[in-house]
Amino acid sequence: MTSTPGNHHGGPHGPAMTVEDFFARVSVDEAKQVVGLLLTAWEQGRLSGDELAAGWRPDWQEVAPLQPARIVALLDTLTAAGAAPLAWPLLGLVTEHLAATHPTPAATTRALTLLGTVLPAARAAGHPVSLPHTQALAAHTGSGQAVRAARALSL
Repeated sequence: MTSTPGNHHGGPHGPAMTVEDFFARVSVDEAKQVVGLLLTAWEQGRLSGDELAAGWRPDWQEVAPLQPARIVALLDTLTAAGAAPLAWPLLGLVTEHLAATHPTPAATTRALTLLGTVLPAARAAGHPVSLPHTQALAAHTGSGQAVRAARALSL
């Protein structure tokens, strides 16, 4: 991993470097390696979806820029690899953050589409599903891609 000032102590975000902070700082190749490590940890029972999501703090946007497109790409990769239970909690949080942002960032449609593939399994597994910002986005007038994707979720 590329060394940056402060990342050996978690950077500006405290003692633990968050997934979001990490993916904002590394190359695509380094990120792919970490996806493999995350999958291995999940498969071995050393990482849960709730633990992966624990570092999500959108208020850190003021300290260091979040890169939602990179985070959604990570979650898409995890889901495609069969790790939807690992991706679900963070995906719900990221999607809610994006749905509440005006104007909606470009990554919103991709996040909502991915959420649509994961949501049925999350519900079937008994995970609580509360997406008020996504529901509000679906209720907007207009026909933008993000609005249509939110409506397609049938919340």
